[in-house]
Amino acid sequence: MAKKRKTIGICTVEGCVKSKRSSGAKYCEMHYMRFYRNGSTNKKWVPSERLNHSQGYVIVYAPEHPLAQSNGRVFEHRKVYYDSVNSTVESCSMCEVPISWKTCHIDHINDIKTDNRPENLRATCPKCNRGRGAEKMKRFQRLRGNQLTALGMTLSPAQWVESGLVQVTGATIRRRLKLGTSDFDALFAEKVTHKNG
Repeated sequence: MAKKRKTIGICTVEGCVKSKRSSGAKYCEMHYMRFYRNGSTNKKWVPSERLNHSQGYVIVYAPEHPLAQSNGRVFEHRKVYYDSVNSTVESCSMCEVPISWKTCHIDHINDIKTDNRPENLRATCPKCNRGRGAEKMKRFQRLRGNQLTALGMTLSPAQWVESGLVQVTGATIRRRLKLGTSDFDALFAEKVTHKNG
């Protein structure tokens, strides 16, 4: 005896007679893709004013703006800076190397990607922007306890072990830090071994 095929059902969008994508889905393939791309099942996409980018930036719909991409969107911080400097960008604000709108990065001075006030923005060259990113990462690692400062040096646990200045492993250093010891004690406290008696 042949098995009966389970019916999937009709798309829930009013007026659509297409089958749903699957038995648990709400939409047919066409309406699902519209919803996925636009956040709506409507055929004509109506752009929202502001979107949050996956990297934490804000994107605005401004199709007439000179910096707009082909979809009419532009990063808000780039738009704000462009408008605030009357479209002129000539040199990196950190090292003064010549830059253009094609090569520059607009940097958030306070590191808050959604704070797009003109006074919080500056144009930088790619090298300076990457350097700031490296400094941010170092600060972040220090805050997470991945960098220890002693003897006038700041290194990761692995770098301390490689230096030969400490007599413990990186795992021991990290364990000591989790227990709340100071950087110096995590690195140089006497090694404790547990011997079976």
